[in-house]
Amino acid sequence: MESKEVETLVHKHVLPLNEQIKAAFRTVQEEFEDHLDAINENTQELQHHHDAISELNRKLEKINERIDEMQLMIKQVYMDKRDISLNFDEQKIFLLLYTHENGYLSFDEISAKTGFSPDYTRSMINSMLDKGISMIREIIDAKLFFRLNPRFRAMQAKENIVQIEPAVVRQFENRMLGSFF
Repeated sequence: MESKEVETLVHKHVLPLNEQIKAAFRTVQEEFEDHLDAINENTQELQHHHDAISELNRKLEKINERIDEMQLMIKQVYMDKRDISLNFDEQKIFLLLYTHENGYLSFDEISAKTGFSPDYTRSMINSMLDKGISMIREIIDAKLFFRLNPRFRAMQAKENIVQIEPAVVRQFENRMLGSFF
């Protein structure tokens, strides 16, 4: 074959193939651009959702702050109350919290030391809070811990705001002596 024939065959077969390849690459490039546009739109939508969630979190924090302020005001009203009456089981929990000066106690620790179920312990603590026992709550590793407010503890020491029945004191002392020995 002569070079002229080879050249004709190349133009006849290779050039159309080259155009087909270019057309295929243009199609792929358009699809990539469409895909990139879709990703950018999704990114903008995600950013919008993130901003909305952040705004909701800020509003929730403000609500929590206001609730905390209201709780402090309510507790202050109860703190002014000079005589708080607790039932027998509440007295046990109060005495446990009153005598525990080294940090916080969790629901589980209070339950274990009093022998109450965790649910019953929760209800007793909620009842004590409702009656005006001032406690400080702390959340550590998704667990709720309690201790008596130091101011309330001092008022209890001075003014004996919460009356503890002698039977509760004896049970507590016996339990403490049992764990000592």
